[in-house]
Amino acid sequence: MLIGLIGGALFRELVSKLNPFSAKDPYLQLECTVVRVDIVDGQVTVNPVLMQSDKVTIVAGGKIDLGTEALAFEFNTRPRTGVGVSAGMFTNPFIEVAGTLASPQADSREEGGAIAARLL
Repeated sequence: MLIGLIGGALFRELVSKLNPFSAKDPYLQLECTVVRVDIVDGQVTVNPVLMQSDKVTIVAGGKIDLGTEALAFEFNTRPRTGVGVSAGMFTNPFIEVAGTLASPQADSREEGGAIAARLL
């Protein structure tokens, strides 16, 4: 669902920020993904989003208002242990996607916001 909502360029930017190995390996092969979506009165709540690859675990959540098309999502990327990945590879593990469905923007953050605090 989220993939279809955001543009291709933004999706590529988001994947490169979530995958610290994107310069060497542009593909992020997911081993497992869990997503819960609740839609009530035009309000979409996506929480949790859990994605795991062989090198990273990604926890995310967010909201979309279908009336105004406003969206706000936060992603937290953490290295998986035992695969030669260090925490230092994740200089800004928190990524926020906000704006509208027509004009979403991705930004790295040093700390998670309200959504990340609730997810962790």
